[in-house]
Amino acid sequence: MKIGFIGAGKVGTAFGMYLKREHYRIAGYNSRTRSSADRAAQLTNTPVYDRKIDLVKISDMIFLTVNDDNIENVAKEICRMDVDVKDKVFIHMSGVLNCEVMNCLNEKGATICSLHPLYPFSDIEKSAAEIHKANFTLEGKGKGLKMVKDILIVNNLSHSVIKSSQKTIYHASACVASNYLVAVLNTSVEMLMEIGFENDMALDTIKELVLQSANNVFDYGPTKALTGPIARNDEKTVAMHLTDIKKYDNNWLEIYKTMGRASMEIAARKNSEQSETLKSLLY
Repeated sequence: MKIGFIGAGKVGTAFGMYLKREHYRIAGYNSRTRSSADRAAQLTNTPVYDRKIDLVKISDMIFLTVNDDNIENVAKEICRMDVDVKDKVFIHMSGVLNCEVMNCLNEKGATICSLHPLYPFSDIEKSAAEIHKANFTLEGKGKGLKMVKDILIVNNLSHSVIKSSQKTIYHASACVASNYLVAVLNTSVEMLMEIGFENDMALDTIKELVLQSANNVFDYGPTKALTGPIARNDEKTVAMHLTDIKKYDNNWLEIYKTMGRASMEIAARKNSEQSETLKSLLY
């Protein structure tokens, strides 16, 4: 089986490097920019293809690792080519888009799927070395889907198979766990800096609290991991928080109240007697 990559950004290059290290045959790279293709080819010791059609012809499995906005365009471009795509497997690695953006290829007999690694690609070589730690999510249609599953199973890559209709919620959950977590932590740092902490000291102050809280979630689940004033129905503390936060920043207030309401829902799982005062403060 030969695997080709159209798109030589961080994701396509890193995953190609990983597959090469696991002894898969990488056919080569095609990219919008020659410099990106040259870099990926050098890192994987594979050729560069100036024309997509030449790479598609010799590949059994083709990754479309281009920007999300271009996946459908590239799929349609391939569909217009004088090339037989029947029984080939086309994969994109977008987090939010499902396989349907490549449906014209499926209509011509190809397998289409999305394979998304839940991993932040920052440095190419570091990502290639660590991507085996990621949890992959797969969805798609066509008989070639088994070939993709086999790659995951043979290499012991943790993965989940979802329906195409579930892809957007899957990606939204990842944004909450990663991007929005960063936003919440930034709010905490801003609060400390407002009362005189230097940035580094603010980060150092919350570091162990954050890491231990995250560990508790993974070790015991969110319900047991929840601590603090809302978990113990501490109305006075929450009221004091709200009173002082109002003096500083309305955005902080909205974040605090939103997270407070979410915490109340978690707390309700283990404590049915919830404070009506807390509800009135946060809702």
